[in-house]
Amino acid sequence: MRYLNKSIILLFGLIITSCVGRQESKKGEKYSTVVYYNDDFEYRNPERQQRRTDKYLSRDTLYIFFETDFKLDTVDIKINKGSIRTLYLKTDHAVGVADMVQYGDIKSIDEIEIIKNNGRPLTINLTDKTMNLWTVNFYGDTLRAQRRKYLPTYE
Repeated sequence: MRYLNKSIILLFGLIITSCVGRQESKKGEKYSTVVYYNDDFEYRNPERQQRRTDKYLSRDTLYIFFETDFKLDTVDIKINKGSIRTLYLKTDHAVGVADMVQYGDIKSIDEIEIIKNNGRPLTINLTDKTMNLWTVNFYGDTLRAQRRKYLPTYE
């Protein structure tokens, strides 16, 4: 009888613990968000970078590169509050990039929403349709989006 009482108490404790764990996962990961609309990087050879970007990328397509510190994370992307596209990301540290997504017809895109592990949404307002190249990073406790003028180089 004593073992039965201990087993019931242990089982009840496990049920409570699992319910609390589920509630925390519904709230999502906690992090800050920041969007940089200006590209303040110093490029060594801007003319060469411009030619390379023009050669490989279409001006009518939105490109988002997911770079550093993704560790088996789930990232949801919504365009104009539409349907969700889910990515499962792990950064390849040898290359420095986890994945890249692209969306055609940038003229129809007004808002990009990126959510990491059901956390707080990072929102990019795409008022300037020439801003078709973005990088997204996760450093420390901050999800960052940065506009780029030129195609990033990964080694």
